[in-house]
Amino acid sequence: MHARHRQWLVDDVVSGTGDESPLVRLVCLDDDDPGRQLDVLWNLELGARVVEPETHGLGESSRLDPPSHSGAYLHALKWSAVSAADATRFQSPFRAGEYVPA
Repeated sequence: MHARHRQWLVDDVVSGTGDESPLVRLVCLDDDDPGRQLDVLWNLELGARVVEPETHGLGESSRLDPPSHSGAYLHALKWSAVSAADATRFQSPFRAGEYVPA
C-alpha cells in the first residue's frame, strides 16, 4: 500500500467494531527506512491507497536478465546499504559508499 509518501507492506489488519475504522499494521518497504512499523486507522488515513501487484507490478517477464545485470543490481544495493549506515554523517552522492576514517 502507499501512505504518507512511502510504500508499506500490510502486516496485519485488526477489524473495527461497528463504525470503527480497521487498524492496519504496516512495515515500511522504502530503502531509507526499511522495517519501520506503523499502525494506521484505515478510514482516517488521508491519501492512502492499496497498490495491487497485478496492476502496479513489473509486468510480464519475457526473458531472464544476464547475470551481469543481476550483479550490478546487487552492487548497487550494497553501496546504498553502506551509505545509509550512518544517517548523521554528510555524504556526497558519488562518494557515499567510501569509508573515510575519522
